[in-house]
Amino acid sequence: MRTEYGIEVNCPPERLWLFLEEPEKQKLWMKGLLENVTTSTQQTGVGVTFKMKIKEGGKIAEYFGEVLKYERNKLLGIKLWGGPLKDMEVFVDYTLVDLNGRTRLDYLSTVEIKGIMMKIFSPLFKIFSMMQLKSFFKTLKRLAEPD
Repeated sequence: MRTEYGIEVNCPPERLWLFLEEPEKQKLWMKGLLENVTTSTQQTGVGVTFKMKIKEGGKIAEYFGEVLKYERNKLLGIKLWGGPLKDMEVFVDYTLVDLNGRTRLDYLSTVEIKGIMMKIFSPLFKIFSMMQLKSFFKTLKRLAEPD
């Protein structure tokens, strides 16, 4: 399942990047994110691993991740797995394009689902995830743009 979305934000890529990379800033726009901790000795770049705790409904789910692509202020690609859906892997790319003081943020995610039940429910999952994504990015835009 593939999802694409994009927004323009009235701030330079360097400012927007901080909200993508810094765990404390991620908590401000990713509703439910309680914790994002680096689990590798390496702190930035390709190969960094991390563990996230996300409140989903009334439960706390634990996800694991790895940075697959990294070009500071331009591209962040990650792989996520875990949570309640053990047979699912999510690949996400955040691409930032400098528009002379503004930034275009392009989001691309690919979800690989292995179980038959998830394949049946994937259309509903896609609708829910798009609604959540739009809400996240609306908050991100509000936070990143200067007052």
